[in-house]
Order: sequence, then C-alpha cells, then structure tokens
Amino acid sequence: MTNDLAIFSSEIFQGKSFFCLKRPDSTKIEVYILGEKTVVDDSPYFAFCPFNGRQINKLSITYSIEIDSDAIMKFSLLNTLLSEIEITETTSQSQYESIVEKAINECKSNKIEKVVVGGLRNISISEIDVFDWYRACVLIPNSYCYLLKIRNEVWLGASPELLFRLQNRHFETMALAGTRFETQTSWGQKEIDEHQIVGEYIADLLHQNGFKKIAQHQAVNKNLGTIQHLCTHISAEWPVNLHSDDLVEKMHPTPALAGFPKEKSIAFIGENELFDRELFGGYLGIVNTHKSEFFVNIRCMKIGRNVLNLYAGAGINKDSNPTAEWEEINRKMEVMGNLIATNPQN
Repeated sequence: MTNDLAIFSSEIFQGKSFFCLKRPDSTKIEVYILGEKTVVDDSPYFAFCPFNGRQINKLSITYSIEIDSDAIMKFSLLNTLLSEIEITETTSQSQYESIVEKAINECKSNKIEKVVVGGLRNISISEIDVFDWYRACVLIPNSYCYLLKIRNEVWLGASPELLFRLQNRHFETMALAGTRFETQTSWGQKEIDEHQIVGEYIADLLHQNGFKKIAQHQAVNKNLGTIQHLCTHISAEWPVNLHSDDLVEKMHPTPALAGFPKEKSIAFIGENELFDRELFGGYLGIVNTHKSEFFVNIRCMKIGRNVLNLYAGAGINKDSNPTAEWEEINRKMEVMGNLIATNPQN
C-alpha cells in the first residue's frame, strides 16, 4: 500500500488527471489516475458529462487503488499549479429573484411546469492545498464526495444525488427534489409537486425503455446537515438489449436539474441564467464490467489558481417565492462554502 500511495502521489505532481471518490455507502476512498479520451473494449473508464452535454465523455483509467480516508493526508495539490479560470460575476439577489419571477410567470402561463434556476458565487483565493478541502469534504454524510482534476481544471463536490447504479441487471435510481431546512417540520405542496414531477418523469422513462419489475418506493426524508430533501428510491430489472450509455443520455438532465418539460426548461436556463453551468448539474461516474454508477454533480465548486466558483440551484414552479428560493441556494452553497471557512487559506 505504501508503494501504491507513493505512485499515486507522484502522478499528481507529474500533472496527470485524477479522480478521487468516496461513495455514500463506503468508508474507503477510490483513487484513479485518468488517461486520454480512449476506452478500449470493456476496459473500466471514468465517465463525465456537463449540464449542457448530450453525449457521455469517457477517460481511460490507467491506475487505481482503494485507500482508507486517513491515507489522503499524504496527498497535496496546490492551487498555484492550476489554471486560472475566467472570473464570472457572482449572481446577486436582485438578479436571481428577477429570473425566478420570470420562471414563475412561465409556470403560471403553463409554458413549463418546473424549471431549476441556478446561481453562482465567485470567491478570490490565495494559496491553498486542495486536498485540505477534500479531507474535510469526505466527512460530509450521505454523499458522493469527490475531487476531480482533468488537466489543470479541478472540481470538488459532495453530491447526495444518485443518477443511476447498474449491477447484474439490477437497476437503482432516485427522485431527489423538494428542499426544506431543519427548522421546518412539514413539506409544503410546492415541494411535493416539485418532487412528484421528477418521480413521474423517471418512471415514464423506464417504462418507455422496456424496464421490468419497476418499484417506486415511498418518499423519505434525506437528511444532509441543515438541509433535507424528499427522496424516492426507484429500482427495476434492466432490459437485456439496452446499453447503459443509451439510458444515461436519455435521463440527463432529469427535471431535478433542468425542469419539465425538459427541452423548454433547458431553453429557459440558457436564455436567462447569467453563467455557464459547465459540470454543475452534469454527471460523473465509474464504469467497469461489473458495475456502472453515475451521480449528479451538485453541491460542488470549481477551483482555479485565482478564484473558485460555488454553484447551487432551486426548483421553481408556480407556487415559488423568489426570496425563499434565494435563501435556498445560499444554504446549499454553504455545504461547500463551509469547507473554505473551516480550512482557511494560507
């Protein structure tokens, strides 16, 4: 194991792309050195797709290990080694609430049922070790805690949302939508409706693609610190002739990240949001011969040499309140923002 860690650490300093992942049901961290955009035969690969992407990107895995979480104390990556990223203006409260008002009007006129409106917070940074933040990130419960470096671009996140998992024809996914804070004791109709749209969309998609034994379980509260989401777990039997690439491209983005109807919601986002989502709202995952598992990239940030960008979104329907939605995205940004506050820069 010591030699493995030495190899992985040296690869970081040689500028290789890599992906670190702690899954919600594991105490271990998987680490992968990534190759170029080539996948041979049934070789394992890292998969990713930005929010606006329509086709999965695949990077070969040249080396991988599984380690205990305390072993990442041996790793280091200074932001001074990263690329500068373009400084995007922080979304202001007035800008955000104006877009939400427009979205509410679209919903009231029945042009769309739901649309997810995102915001961005830009923060200047000095010298930091990115792994200091990742070491804090893996402590976040019930989440896919990851650190991704592709060339000199770095993303860090703790996503609670499974896109789907496939193993031996057993398929699992979730409808995760509707948000409340720990001080709230009941779900409003707005959140219930928002969640129902996502569940119905996924169930219809599975029926259309020949899935059998579809089971849509009762919604539960998914607790994530000071935030709770409505979550419905969905399982099914995978069709014999369906490739995982085909389904993930059809599912993405679900109404939890875009809205419904999908294309009208995506068009609204493109016309009104003030920034490029890039990987925010996209998906990441690992695929091998035994298992495919993808998660949605929320509760995330992009880190550059000079700045970082925090991202969050809220689902808007006819019953939304602009100020409440503004508060929601800021509470969501705190999940990653607290890593910065508790692990100060040099």
